[in-house]
Amino acid sequence: MFGKALLVLGSSAALGFGQLASAADATNPWQGATEEQVDIPPPADYNDAGLDHITVFHIDSWRAVGRDAIILWTTPFQPYLLKLDRPVLDLPFVEHVGVTSTGHELYARFDSVIVRGLPYRIASIHAISREAARTLRSADEVG
Repeated sequence: MFGKALLVLGSSAALGFGQLASAADATNPWQGATEEQVDIPPPADYNDAGLDHITVFHIDSWRAVGRDAIILWTTPFQPYLLKLDRPVLDLPFVEHVGVTSTGHELYARFDSVIVRGLPYRIASIHAISREAARTLRSADEVG
């Protein structure tokens, strides 16, 4: 059985123990935005029930969506929306996050996103389309 691993996602050079990804924007579109201004697509735009787990061999990139979700790109063509169990006040402002995983599997309700050393459990994982991920990005830039 595989042990628990920690993948560090950030914007600097790769570390020996994790995969790194850069933040989508150098400027912060969240300055002064409230959670109500974040336009997360309704459940019809992604898998309603969510996924129990996803296989992650490589992290291509990540981006915060509000204070309680991130979009995780496992390839340039496959984004996932990871909803967290509680809001992270400074999630839109951090440069690096970590993701715990079991082997190459990332489980909802078991694994966590690590922000500034604190774990935030992944409440649900949703496969979303690239268009939905782009819509979230353009909604971010408007806010």
